[in-house]
Amino acid sequence: MVLVASLFTACNTDQVGAIYDASQGQGLTFSNTTLNTTVVSPSNPTFKVDILRTNKGTELSGKVTMNVYYLDEEENPVPVEGCTVTDYSFAADSYMTSVTVDVTPIAIGQVVNVDLSLDTDDVAINTMSKTTVEVSKDYTWISLGEGYFADYAFFYWYDNKEDTDENLKCRAKVEIFEAQEDPGRYQIHNPYGAFFEPTWGADMDGFAKGTPDDILTVRVKDGAVTYGGYCTGMKYTALGEELYLYPATAFGMKALDYAEGKTISLSPMYYMPESGNGFNMTGY
Repeated sequence: MVLVASLFTACNTDQVGAIYDASQGQGLTFSNTTLNTTVVSPSNPTFKVDILRTNKGTELSGKVTMNVYYLDEEENPVPVEGCTVTDYSFAADSYMTSVTVDVTPIAIGQVVNVDLSLDTDDVAINTMSKTTVEVSKDYTWISLGEGYFADYAFFYWYDNKEDTDENLKCRAKVEIFEAQEDPGRYQIHNPYGAFFEPTWGADMDGFAKGTPDDILTVRVKDGAVTYGGYCTGMKYTALGEELYLYPATAFGMKALDYAEGKTISLSPMYYMPESGNGFNMTGY
């Protein structure tokens, strides 16, 4: 006991950190130092960030400092001008409020970092008086309803049990979206989703199930079709690699993709980027 007492009295009081006293301030803080990645639309390029406090009982307002930037090829920050953030304002009986960030100036497809900091000394002692969120802007996607997706190289063994026409039995239902700001730009959601349902079994010789991309994006303009880099999730077991869809033009071949009425026809190469191998399925 004497030894323990001696150890306590020998503590270096210079190393004791600041002790938070709730009566001394509001204890403002963000919820975390890094927030979830956010995607905004061109029609509403804003998002909210919550601010918390440990004390309530009085109204409280203040400012937030913001820095918006993207990283160039050499990972150097490049400022983005024109973005704004509102002031915060707590009601007297509230522990939480939020500010609204407007990133109207960023381009569709651009990814930026938004740094926020509380412009006050009245913050909690938790190192969360600053936060960062990665933000990008996407198109406004409007659902066109259901369509069909058929892969004639691999779906020939699939019977959807709905179509009696032998030429249609290998097609799977999908939801299709179109970009409001760029008509002719489509999203096909989970085109290979049926392949990964347990009932399929993935019993084709030489192929197994991997991890597909959720969305295949295809653009049709003046009759030309562009797409690429879509991971089907179908894994070629001999190499242990997943097959990606790429247009024939990516390999110096003639474009065979076309659009006609409500039908978009893709004639892709099935490519494995890691090894550089693939299958020429443009004939299908």
